[in-house]
Amino acid sequence: MMFDVLERASIAIKLLLLALFVAGCSPPDTGPSLVVEVIDPVSGGVVVIGDTAPRSMLEATTGDPNLCCCRNVGLAQNLSTVTVHASVRFEALRTTPDGTEETIGLTLEFLRDLAPGERRPFVGDGFLVSCASIERLVLNEVDLKGLFFP
Repeated sequence: MMFDVLERASIAIKLLLLALFVAGCSPPDTGPSLVVEVIDPVSGGVVVIGDTAPRSMLEATTGDPNLCCCRNVGLAQNLSTVTVHASVRFEALRTTPDGTEETIGLTLEFLRDLAPGERRPFVGDGFLVSCASIERLVLNEVDLKGLFFP
């Protein structure tokens, strides 16, 4: 009889410890979804990561697309419910004589404190080539850091 009581107490303690362990190992709460769209300022179309951006997102710094230099322009809109820091990276490509594509420039735009719903224009630092020499402009990355305080 004494053995039966000790065995039941032992099982109860083990179940309690297991319950505490499982509850203590649950994942932490996640924050809100972070979404920023990159938009062509001329057409209003959304550019997706990995896609070729329209030529209207290239702007000659001299006004002549055949002269150096060229920069990318666009809009970023925060669709999140919190303020974000967003970094947007573009890659300029051209085709080599052997038919492969090569990178001729990269830009990284940093948009600080982009408020929920805010749509903000951005201008890239630029490429040290003419806009005419860029055959493709690709949106490579949009990195987001949410700014929220519990």
